[in-house]
Amino acid sequence: MLDSLKLSPADRVLELGTGLGWNAALLAERAGPGRVVSVEVDAQLTAAAQTRLHAAGLDVEVHTGDGAAGWPPGAPYDRLIATYAVESVPWAWMEQTRPGGRIVTSWGRLGHVALTVAEDGRSASGWVQGLATFMPARGTDQGLEWSHIPRTGQDDSPSCFPCPVREFW
Repeated sequence: MLDSLKLSPADRVLELGTGLGWNAALLAERAGPGRVVSVEVDAQLTAAAQTRLHAAGLDVEVHTGDGAAGWPPGAPYDRLIATYAVESVPWAWMEQTRPGGRIVTSWGRLGHVALTVAEDGRSASGWVQGLATFMPARGTDQGLEWSHIPRTGQDDSPSCFPCPVREFW
């Protein structure tokens, strides 16, 4: 996904889904000090990421908020990356990415898309770039629970895989 982002030094980037800060650190190393803003929905993860990034000597703004809303105070961004899957791209992301800027996000359960914002800022186009995916956005249907997935075979324990691993070689 970082390759699809086409991040250049001095690009201003918004990351959505900070987690523990690893991806924000990679972005900051490429873009430079003070060029990365990251938003995390979970306040505890926000605090942990801030601590880790500060300890690493990286200048990254980390905020607690809903990634679907982006982070308007820092807009416009040259690049926007979401490290969680969405079913549709929120309009706020378009509004906060400059014309010619790039948006990369996991999309559904299919892979990740890379979009380039049109010069008029009213649309974006792109395509599925690869199979990198992340967990879905909070509030999205998470799919079937383990107990609802049909299984066959004699052993119903969730830890047992009925096929010898060597057969996959």
